[in-house]
Amino acid sequence: MQHCNATQSPARLLHFLAAITAIANDEEGVERALPKVLTLICTFIGSSVGHAFVVSSGSAEPTRLWHVEDPRRFVAFRQASESISFVVGQGLVGRVLGTRTAVWVEDVSRDPNFFRADAAKAAGLGSAFAFPVLAGSEVAAVLEFYATTPTDRDDELLSLMQTVGIQLGRMIERARAAEAMRVEHARQRLFFETSSDAVFVADATARITDANPAACRMLGCRVDELIGKSPAAFAAPEWVDVVEQSVEAKLKGEGVSSRYEYVVVDSAGNRIPVEVTSTALRDGDSVLGVHALMRDLREHRRAERALRESEERFRGAFEAAPIGMGLTSPDGRWLKVNEALCRMIGYTSRELLTMRWHEITHQDDFAEDLAFGKRLLGGEISSYQLEKRYLRKDGSVVWIHLSISLVRDDDGSPAYSVAQILDIDERKRRELEATDLRSRHPISGSLSPREREILGLLAEGKTSAEVGIQLGIAEETVQTHVRRSMAKLDARSRTQAVASAIRLGWLGDDHPSPA
Repeated sequence: MQHCNATQSPARLLHFLAAITAIANDEEGVERALPKVLTLICTFIGSSVGHAFVVSSGSAEPTRLWHVEDPRRFVAFRQASESISFVVGQGLVGRVLGTRTAVWVEDVSRDPNFFRADAAKAAGLGSAFAFPVLAGSEVAAVLEFYATTPTDRDDELLSLMQTVGIQLGRMIERARAAEAMRVEHARQRLFFETSSDAVFVADATARITDANPAACRMLGCRVDELIGKSPAAFAAPEWVDVVEQSVEAKLKGEGVSSRYEYVVVDSAGNRIPVEVTSTALRDGDSVLGVHALMRDLREHRRAERALRESEERFRGAFEAAPIGMGLTSPDGRWLKVNEALCRMIGYTSRELLTMRWHEITHQDDFAEDLAFGKRLLGGEISSYQLEKRYLRKDGSVVWIHLSISLVRDDDGSPAYSVAQILDIDERKRRELEATDLRSRHPISGSLSPREREILGLLAEGKTSAEVGIQLGIAEETVQTHVRRSMAKLDARSRTQAVASAIRLGWLGDDHPSPA
């Protein structure tokens, strides 16, 4: 390789730099530019071989971009070079990658950190140098060059090549920026074409230059029927002035963006409520046009109306429900209660809304309810039911049947619980009285079907004689069955026997207790 300061004339150096600048400023792309760069540098410095590595994910990867004087002579060396990658610090290329500066090797066959020494020696290569192509502070590529004889380090040449690498890096930066712009343009075009909202673009004369398929569907027009028209041409008559003023203000630079609702009219004459977000398109201080994104509000309005109607129906059913109903927060506070619940436990709605459910729960029932509540909030169950006791405001107890279901937010977190509360106090007290009666008066045996039949008829007010006639048995037999029933029920009279049988559930609820 020639020494730059000794053999290159100023005119030749300027010609070389001008050629590098021309390549760096060309728009033909990096892959087509690098072979030209390799040839230009090899010719300028008298190098036999030039090769390019590109950097990806911190590793220098070989390419098939070469300049060689004698292709047959360097076949083995090329194969060795194209089969190896370098990381920071490995070999000539790895040292450049790590230092981001040009590196010189005076004799590759004697350098212990030159991994291709055998192939280079067989090809008759002597010295080598490599320099980074810098895209900003990042090494984007490494270019390596070889001479057929060992050569002393040339610092002036290395400095020149470092500068060349920076200049070539700008070409890569532009290529990356162009690719990023292409990708962004493709992404924006995809959004434009597939957006469910209508999109319009108008130029500096307030005329539509582009519209997406959603805009065509909304207005019932083809694209060519929209282009060239003013955005106000589709506004309902009472909104024309508003739309024109909004567009005009942006074109004058008086506003960057705005959002408002108005009404457009489609080709069939249908009025469509819309929300538009309008933005001025700028290039520096110049306004190039207006971009508008228009959302059809019909479905939104229908959803709002349906939600209001649903809320009103729920509110009506909630307030008018014959059973107690309430909404509680995850921490147990009452959020909403109806009048039936207030009547049931004697508190006003204002009083209940300052309380938590456990404050009106009997202490003996609290643990069970709390355990169910934890499973509900934890997602283990979606609802539960249980019978428990509430404490009325006056201190008395009322048995209730509680049904709880959980409503969750969109993110899955607990929002509130819906409680339905049924007063079962009378039934529960009858059950408890029957249980108490069994425990206080052990029964020697259950009633026979005939005994139940006779007590049932007596409960209806029939006499022993009438029961005997109805059943086709003697009155004395009826009285015998009654005495046996009284003995089993530990009753002193047949009236007491009938009452006990009813409380114990041995007679149907349709049999009234005798007076």
